[in-house]
Amino acid sequence: MTSGKKPLKANVNAQVKTNTVAKNLDQLKGMVVNATDFSEPMYFFMDHLVPDDHFMDAGAVSQNARVTAVFHAVCQMLYQQEEPAHTETVRQSLIIRLKAFDFFHGSCHIGHDMATLIYFKDIDQGMAAMTHLSGTGMTHFARFTAHQFSGKDAPNFVPGNPQQTH
Repeated sequence: MTSGKKPLKANVNAQVKTNTVAKNLDQLKGMVVNATDFSEPMYFFMDHLVPDDHFMDAGAVSQNARVTAVFHAVCQMLYQQEEPAHTETVRQSLIIRLKAFDFFHGSCHIGHDMATLIYFKDIDQGMAAMTHLSGTGMTHFARFTAHQFSGKDAPNFVPGNPQQTH
């Protein structure tokens, strides 16, 4: 007779995987806040979280209009720094939310570039990496803080330290 309960070993394994995701996200959050080399948090995200099936399975497509607006605005600002004479729209945007951690990650295309973004909603801070797909191999990184002020629909960005652009 089966009780319908999962075996203890499966529950323990799932808990260990959740703890690993939580530990890695906590470490990533610290890196986002404190990094002076902006590539380090993005590489940590790509090396430690993206390959983790438990991390990927924990997310769901986000319909959060504010986070979408933040992601698109960051992408357009990065693109305009490189291509000031061109106006492009963000396309093929996909944003994933890990509800348990209030963490968002996603990607999009703009012009000939592809961007990857990470964002911690609880601290309103994130990072972006934009790679030129035109063959230059250049990747630009940015840290952003977004604040919403009452009466404003569009995100507002707090300027960072101009000495820390990469």
